[in-house]
Amino acid sequence: MCDPIGMIGLAFSIGSQVMQYQAQQDVMQKQQAANDEWLAYQRFKSRQHDATQEAMRAKADASRTKTLGELGGDPTRQAQETEQARLEENMAPTVDKVPAGFKSIGDQLLGQAGGRIEQHYADALTNATREARQRMQDLAVVQSTTGSQFGLANRANSLLGQSQDDIKLQNDMRQGDLAVWGVQKAVEPIKYSIGSGAGAFGGIAQGLAGIAGKSLGQAAAGQV
Repeated sequence: MCDPIGMIGLAFSIGSQVMQYQAQQDVMQKQQAANDEWLAYQRFKSRQHDATQEAMRAKADASRTKTLGELGGDPTRQAQETEQARLEENMAPTVDKVPAGFKSIGDQLLGQAGGRIEQHYADALTNATREARQRMQDLAVVQSTTGSQFGLANRANSLLGQSQDDIKLQNDMRQGDLAVWGVQKAVEPIKYSIGSGAGAFGGIAQGLAGIAGKSLGQAAAGQV
């Protein structure tokens, strides 16, 4: 007869191997699921990263294109003409704003001196006013293309500065997104292994298997 203790040890040994196999299968299934989840996460983040990068690149390019358009022919010409008109208005001679019917002392004296002198004075004043207006118009043209408040030089600097700020902002955001993407790519899948409980059970089973083997050996030698 076989030793009952040996048979129990043998049964535990077989049961241990079955449980270890089942545990290994469970770990393999969980690890495969974790790997699949990790792969899906990486693919999703990759698509998200590409879309974010493209959106920010498009915004930077839109700012550049808008600025180039505003610095083009028609917008620049319109801006120059608007600034020129503003400057001419500000520089308009005060003679144009004299109340109707007002006469200076010189006008009154010339009126008493006779019609020919008065006409000559009027013609000279008209010519002087025309020349003054022309000079102011020329000055307004020059200032509207250079250093006036809304002149083309200041306008161009303002537009270019704003565009550079917009492009720099998008580039900084793209760099930040790249850093985040680097962290996301470094994420590893969850690692599964057989727990310590299974290992402890395996140790007990191995001990019982040893007892079973010894008992079977003694039985075979006729010592039982």
